[in-house]
Amino acid sequence: MISNLSIRQRFKHVPLITGLLFALPFSHMALSADVVKPAPKPVYKMPLNDTGIATCSNNSKNSLPCPVAGFSGQDAQYGRDKKYNKNADGHAGFSFTKISNTGKALPVSAKSWNCVKDNVTRLMWEVKTNDNGLHDMDWTYTWSNANIQPRNGGPDPAKCMTTTNCNITAYIKAVNKTSWCGYKDWRMATRTELMGLASLDRVEPTLDKKYFPETNIGVFWSSSPSVYNGGIYLWYVDLSDGYVFWSNPDYAFHVRLVRSGQ
Repeated sequence: MISNLSIRQRFKHVPLITGLLFALPFSHMALSADVVKPAPKPVYKMPLNDTGIATCSNNSKNSLPCPVAGFSGQDAQYGRDKKYNKNADGHAGFSFTKISNTGKALPVSAKSWNCVKDNVTRLMWEVKTNDNGLHDMDWTYTWSNANIQPRNGGPDPAKCMTTTNCNITAYIKAVNKTSWCGYKDWRMATRTELMGLASLDRVEPTLDKKYFPETNIGVFWSSSPSVYNGGIYLWYVDLSDGYVFWSNPDYAFHVRLVRSGQ
């Protein structure tokens, strides 16, 4: 680090004025090696799914064929839900591949699968079950880790396969221990990733049930934090209608894990 003394020696005629000390000399000097910061890592760019809305509207009616005279530029007239609306492997531009528990890609006609790969975003998603097992659709979890502590009297009652450890950290560890679908890097989805599963032309649920058949109509936690009035909260996505908001981490909501498949 460059000391005030060394700066005085290099710039004898520059007064040490707060706020100008570093603004003036650094623009006219060759930076020493110890103050050069490494270049930032490249930002990972994730492709996004479209909304799934494939019809248009006017002043009084929805679900009309596009285009509608006098109402141009609607969502359904652009993007994947217009260009790739074939429903061969997903609704209105969505594209999915069924994945076996060993990580093998399966045909669309497969009757049993454990995960789903989103071919647009390249994310791989956990598929829920209805068997009271580890991945059961009815289980709920709270946030509990070193960074986000329960408060307001403790967490809401959560429900999972065990009577204890119904928290997200424990669930992730349990899933990764089984090498679910051949991988051990399962994690919580961000708010944006989770929102990308919702097809906004439908409700209860917004997910494609051809690929996510056992889907609870309710709220799912994301890993994205929100700070409000000095408190730390987490964003959630209601996959029954696509509603997004934040909540106290003590609350018990559903979880759908994801991994960054390529």
